Amino acid sequence: MKRFRQVFRSERGFTLIELLVVIAVLGILATIAVPRITGVREEATEAAARANLRTIQTALEIWFTNNNSYPTAWNTKDEDDNAFSTYVSVDTSDYTFTESSTSSSYEITVDYNDDNAVDLTLTPSGITPID
Repeated sequence: MKRFRQVFRSERGFTLIELLVVIAVLGILATIAVPRITGVREEATEAAARANLRTIQTALEIWFTNNNSYPTAWNTKDEDDNAFSTYVSVDTSDYTFTESSTSSSYEITVDYNDDNAVDLTLTPSGITPID
């Protein structure tokens, strides 16, 4: 038994105190980092939706310039028989678009599939959040 104790005493290792200090430091770092990371996905989704709305707005304004009116639906066709929907390709995996328009105005609403995100509306005057 003496020999067994001597073998393990001669080995170098971490003490229990050292391990507890390391675990405490890692816990403190985790409590600082996790809240900063959690909101990144929602911010990225909103930024993508805003970019898509700007693309749609540009396409609507180009359509208005060419046809002297806004399209009344996504499948409205111009004089060359091109549907408005062919002008815009939008990824809607994280949100859905709802549109309503007349020949003189439009309103497009982005409804997020996530309840925590702010919904957006696009009108000729710009993009506004919905409360």
